[in-house]
Amino acid sequence: MLSILPIAAAYFLFVIITISISPSLLGVRFACLSVLSLVIDNIPRPVQGTPTSSIEISVTYQTVLYMAIMLLVTSDHVLLHRASHAHTRIKQHLPFTHMSILSRFIWATDLVLSQRGVNWSWQIPYLRRSSISRGTFLIKKLSLLMAIIVLTQTSDRFIKENKVFQGKVSMYDIGFKQRVICAGFVWWTIASSQLFNYTLSAILLVSLGVYEPYDWPSLYGRWGNAKSVRKFWGQTWHQLLRRPLQEHGKLIPERILRLPSNSRITSYVQLYMAFFLSGLCHAVADWAVAPRQLETRTHTVAFFLLQAVVITCEDAVISVGRKLGLSKPPPVLCYFWVTIWMGWSGPLWMDGMLQAGVRFRYDDFLKAVLDLAMAVGVIPQPAGTSAN
Repeated sequence: MLSILPIAAAYFLFVIITISISPSLLGVRFACLSVLSLVIDNIPRPVQGTPTSSIEISVTYQTVLYMAIMLLVTSDHVLLHRASHAHTRIKQHLPFTHMSILSRFIWATDLVLSQRGVNWSWQIPYLRRSSISRGTFLIKKLSLLMAIIVLTQTSDRFIKENKVFQGKVSMYDIGFKQRVICAGFVWWTIASSQLFNYTLSAILLVSLGVYEPYDWPSLYGRWGNAKSVRKFWGQTWHQLLRRPLQEHGKLIPERILRLPSNSRITSYVQLYMAFFLSGLCHAVADWAVAPRQLETRTHTVAFFLLQAVVITCEDAVISVGRKLGLSKPPPVLCYFWVTIWMGWSGPLWMDGMLQAGVRFRYDDFLKAVLDLAMAVGVIPQPAGTSAN
């Protein structure tokens, strides 16, 4: 059932090897990216209508999304920049060219896994680091992990009984209030699953002494900062795609149009390019699970581009308000605006996923984890079963 996972593992290994080799010839770098693109293009599609199809579709969607993101990350570190020349780890003692093959491989692995540049020369802003002791850190993270499990099991009851999450009813066939609530559950499920994986990894690696608590800043920013759509995406939501989207966003205004890097038009071109590329990555995942539903992919790209449009409108309103000397609106009104916007615009992207068979259920997530553990031999398979 999870035959896509070995392909994804080989894909990730190829990314690491490509970066650790650091090819100097532009043609070789293009060839490496072409190989990665071909792998995505030939991913095995999940079979609709089987007993395990909902889990398989969900795993395929998330895996292909990750692979599309890795293609963007590789393009950043191999094509736009040569990572070996452009990046250094904080407290790095040897230059990349003086490292052994194994050290280069470890260096490249850390670079790819550190999607926010933690402890790297290009570390992104707004990281919420912790200077607490190892014991206190582990207690806090274990408490957070338990809270996530309890809350997700509670939300799972709503999801199981809701026809929208079964793909039987479109989000646009229900009332606006219900649509916003359903969108909220999707946002919560996405955030909680990412936070679960991140927190579990932090607990394991910090408890083993591989990392310190300081090396694991919070995955999400402060929710209290989400007083605008710009701040929601730029500070509160995870920043795992921030660097590759920004670097590719600079390609047209700075490298092709030769616009000043600090001009307003450059910043807005980067904004629209970043959301467009993010939309493309998510559309590739849509294509993997629903290749015939072109409408789903166009709606996904439209959702992400709309975020850039509304951010532009927000900036205009704020600018006019400042010129008129208007006072800032109360925070409650700001939070209400962001909630309504994400609840209204979210279904444009989410509905296609649900109609394609992607499910947002906690028990499906646990079953996928168990299947993966059995596939790699961590947990023995039940008697009389075989891996698919």
